[in-house]
Amino acid sequence: RAMFNDARRSGIVASNPFKELGIERSRGRRDLPSEWLTAAEVDRLAQCAREVHSTPGYGDTIAGLLVFAAYTGLRPGELYALRYDDLGAETVEVRRAADSHTRTLALPKNGRARVVVYPVKAREAVERMPRMASIDLVFPALRGGQLWASTFLWVWSPVRAAFGRVIHI
Repeated sequence: RAMFNDARRSGIVASNPFKELGIERSRGRRDLPSEWLTAAEVDRLAQCAREVHSTPGYGDTIAGLLVFAAYTGLRPGELYALRYDDLGAETVEVRRAADSHTRTLALPKNGRARVVVYPVKAREAVERMPRMASIDLVFPALRGGQLWASTFLWVWSPVRAAFGRVIHI
């Protein structure tokens, strides 16, 4: 189809016979219904995280990450790289993202820093979490290092199982 469109634009063919031949595709998370995850379910998900992770305080950290993600809409890599100095009174400045493939910190997906609203529920979730001494990451790994996708999957899988529903973060 792409080659026919190129040929049509170049004047080689008059029309693309595959123009109307398309496969209906999902737009990913944008197609999720608004009732996909309610506020009560976000709270229950956070409670599952607290129950599943018995390491003192770490269940609260994962619960905080899940609530923060639900209310701010930050991407996983942005959550993993978030530092306390990024948190303002009313906004969150997203300056970097953790790239789990290369194990580096870089600009967010679109290549630019951005500012998002910092809702009360997200702020309360962060305030409830224990802060590790001399660690500036808001959501560190269990031992205080950088959280990466593979580490998060190890932490997230039992929470999702306890919740009893397939959820993608």
